[in-house]
Amino acid sequence: MPESTLSLTRDDLLAEIGDYLGIGRDTDAWEGDDPARVESCLKTGLRWVYFPTTAGGPVHDWRFLQVPDVINLEADQVDYDLPDDFGSLVGDLYHRTSDRAICFVPVRGEALILARRGQLSQPSGRPQLAATRPKATQGVVGQREELLIWPTPDRGYSLNYTYRILPQALDAVRQYPYGGAKHAELFKAAVIAAAEEMQDDAKGVRFQGFMQILVASIAQDAASSPDNLGYNGDRSDRRTWRSERHSETSVVTYDGFR
Repeated sequence: MPESTLSLTRDDLLAEIGDYLGIGRDTDAWEGDDPARVESCLKTGLRWVYFPTTAGGPVHDWRFLQVPDVINLEADQVDYDLPDDFGSLVGDLYHRTSDRAICFVPVRGEALILARRGQLSQPSGRPQLAATRPKATQGVVGQREELLIWPTPDRGYSLNYTYRILPQALDAVRQYPYGGAKHAELFKAAVIAAAEEMQDDAKGVRFQGFMQILVASIAQDAASSPDNLGYNGDRSDRRTWRSERHSETSVVTYDGFR
């Protein structure tokens, strides 16, 4: 990152918390349990930003936490590990054929994939259905997820997809929170509000200020989301689209691609 960036780093946020708690901005001068208390405020503030909620549940799905990725399928392999920070899929997967057709792979429930795999006749070919499921864990590392594909790939395929990130904690190496400079003031307000709650054992004026900035940041994030073009077709192929949508890969034509 260039030094001129307006983004805030972990060190910047720690200094803001220390300043509010009255222990100073110099992290090297903190004593006793100061570092642990500040780190707790940092993690709380980050969670408030990344996963904003109300009594009714989640209030926003951040666009900056949705990133594209590619997973390379191999012949005869049906299960694939997803990234360590994988949260959930955003929409369906897709791949391009040799003639540039875009083939969507609908995401369905795990039970459907397993039922298809349990059939006596097992086809192989291009991916037609996908599902995700959590992997078993012994608690040594965080739980991961895997991607299930049906039918068994007959060759290699590159599947494109978008997923929601589960952000990892900031540390000495991983300094920058997601969101960039556009949301820097939101993160600053969040960690100070968390420090207020720790110090006063209650949410007060700083938390109210954080919520006001949160509303503005959500509006900005929503405004930057691209329009959803949806399916571009006429009514004549409606039956075919429905049939493919529920059974196998769909091919969509737009912008010169078949």
